[in-house]
Amino acid sequence: MNKADQTPIETEIKMSATRILTAACALAVLAAPLAAQNPEQRIQHAMDRVQAQGMPAELLQDKLAEGLAKNVPMDRIAAVIETRALHMAQAQVALQRAQQGPPSAADLAVGADAIGAGVSEAVLAEIASEAGPERRTVALAALAYLAGPDGGLPEAARVDHALEMVMEALDRGGPGLGDLQQIAQRAREQQGIGGPPAGVPAPGKPGGVGRPGRPGGGPPNSL
Repeated sequence: MNKADQTPIETEIKMSATRILTAACALAVLAAPLAAQNPEQRIQHAMDRVQAQGMPAELLQDKLAEGLAKNVPMDRIAAVIETRALHMAQAQVALQRAQQGPPSAADLAVGADAIGAGVSEAVLAEIASEAGPERRTVALAALAYLAGPDGGLPEAARVDHALEMVMEALDRGGPGLGDLQQIAQRAREQQGIGGPPAGVPAPGKPGGVGRPGRPGGGPPNSL
C-alpha cells in the first residue's frame, strides 16, 4: 500500500509510531552515559565532586573502606557514597553559614551524619553557631545521634527534641559539654564500638577526625 492508498487514520498511526520510536531512541542515548557508569566510576565521580567543592575525599574513602571490609556489594557502596557526598555538601553550606569560613573535616563528618539523620541545614547552622569552635564537633555529634533512630527519642518531632536537648546542654556551660560527650559516647557503645564518636577526640586527646560513625538515617545512608 502506497501513501495515496492510506486512510488518514492509518497515516496518523504510522506517524505516532515514528514519534514514539524517535523519543525512545533519544531517551536511550541520554541514559547511556549513566547506565555505562559502573559502581567504581560512580564512587570516583563522587570523590572528584567533593574535592572540587573543597571537601576532603578521605571522608568518602572511609565509607569505601568500611563497605569493602563488610563485603557490601559495590553498587550499594556507590549509592551510600553518593548520598554521603550530598549530605557533606549540605553540611558544608550550613557550617559555612554558621562560622563564616570553611568547616573542619571533623565538623563535616558529624554534620553529614546529622543531615543523614534528618536534621535541616537551618538547625545544623543554629547548633554550630551556638556551640562555637571549642564545642562544635561534639555538639554536632550528639545532635546527629539524638536525631537518629538509635537516639532513644520518640519518632514524632525527633529532630525538635534533639535540638532542644543539645541547646540545653550547651546552655549549661562546662557540665553541659560533659553531657554532650556522654550522649555521643553512648552512641558508640550502642553500636558496639569503643572510643569516641565520629570526629570527636577522646578526653585529653587532641582534636581530629575520629572513626566515621554511622549516619542516623536509614538506607542509602548506611552500609
